[in-house]
Amino acid sequence: MVTPLLVLVSALLAPGVSSPAGAPTAPKEVFHVRSFESGSRLAAPRLHTDRLHTELLESRPEESASLASRDVAEILLRFSTPVQLHLSRIRVVDDQGRELATGPLAHPEGDEHRLFVTLATPLRPGGYTVEWRAGAPDNHLITDTYTFRVEAHEPSGEASPDITLPRQGADAPVPAASLLPSGSGTRWLHLLGLILFLGVTAFRFGVVRPLQGRGEMVATLEALEPRLRRLAWLATLLLLAALPLRLLDQVGTGGSELVMALLFRSAWGAGWFLQLATASMALVGLVLLRGTENRPRGWNILAGAALLLPLIPALSGHAWGTEWRAMAVPFLYLHVAGAGIWLGGLLVLLTAGLPAVGRAEGRTAPPGENVLPPLARLVNGFSRVALVAVATLVISGSVSSFLQLGGVVPLFTTAYGRTLALKLGLVAGAFLLGFYNWRKVRPSLNERPDPGELRIPASVEAILGLLVLLATAVLVAMPPP
Repeated sequence: MVTPLLVLVSALLAPGVSSPAGAPTAPKEVFHVRSFESGSRLAAPRLHTDRLHTELLESRPEESASLASRDVAEILLRFSTPVQLHLSRIRVVDDQGRELATGPLAHPEGDEHRLFVTLATPLRPGGYTVEWRAGAPDNHLITDTYTFRVEAHEPSGEASPDITLPRQGADAPVPAASLLPSGSGTRWLHLLGLILFLGVTAFRFGVVRPLQGRGEMVATLEALEPRLRRLAWLATLLLLAALPLRLLDQVGTGGSELVMALLFRSAWGAGWFLQLATASMALVGLVLLRGTENRPRGWNILAGAALLLPLIPALSGHAWGTEWRAMAVPFLYLHVAGAGIWLGGLLVLLTAGLPAVGRAEGRTAPPGENVLPPLARLVNGFSRVALVAVATLVISGSVSSFLQLGGVVPLFTTAYGRTLALKLGLVAGAFLLGFYNWRKVRPSLNERPDPGELRIPASVEAILGLLVLLATAVLVAMPPP
């Protein structure tokens, strides 16, 4: 199932990358980048398409330029978005690999779209490499290099030839090799732990607790309790394992200075510490669950951690970088919470609820009583919770998508939009299966409580949900249009 999906993703995201023999190839869009002072056009440095959240528009000196020493006193870069100074860097290295002394990095004239350093000494003839890193508004780090030369004699002064470049940005064709950007596995692991944790706590408080309050299904709920604890442990361990992986993925080859700036001076760092705090809270709650006396207190602590978890993606992704932050962050919180309760709860139902149901308990009602089988009562309880979660998911997702895309057209004309369209298609498939389970399978369980009748369609629904998480992990690394 995964291989055909990747082929479909490739077709959606990379039109014109490869064509059948004899088929026409779509023309590439081109644009020109102008230098700061002259009217000559220059080649923009190569960008990592898997982290294109801001774009280098202009540079001084320009790439591949040949200049006299007196013409190079500073390095000046201009980007398509504001960049965070404390997450950014400019280094100049000569052809011997030695780093040159520069002044402090600054925003010239307070312009946050530009980065600027002065050179401490005149440059000798030779080749030089500019290594730069820019912290985008959503805390993604963009890194690249470009080169220029200083000549021993006066350059001819001829204007650089016009250079046309394949269009870069949100609507650029994405090569097949970059369909799964670096760090997608880490982000998927993080999202899986988050979704599963939300699902366990929602199932415990939204499904199990009401049944306990009515004194129903005592034997089934006793068998379900240890399974819920094991899933809570698994989700917590996934969240803890994702912490160092997320940091390594975000920092890359940056040093300790970048680590400190990222952790203590950015919203991404606040989200990272929030994940550490919630996972630590969860560990305390899980320890309390080991004893019967403190079990309610342990579950309450887990519920508190679950309330904080949806804030982490809001602090670490596109919602924080948008100008509509005050609206984007709350709606993303609701979106993550809805997804966790629906998909996480479904995973709990499949892996813990169905195995815990005793077929003999309550299969037939005592004479004169109208008592549903345990499986039907468990599924009915989850259905009520899932309906609210799905409604929240749809409404918040619609608002979040509009804030990111600004309309319907980018959904079909940009790489980000096409990936989002694929995600929406997977969500629609999962919802259709969920509707089938709700309308057809659930009522039949009242008379024929066979777990096998629910297991197959619910498992396919869960698989589609996990693929939605993968698409989400890819979207986080892509620039909105």
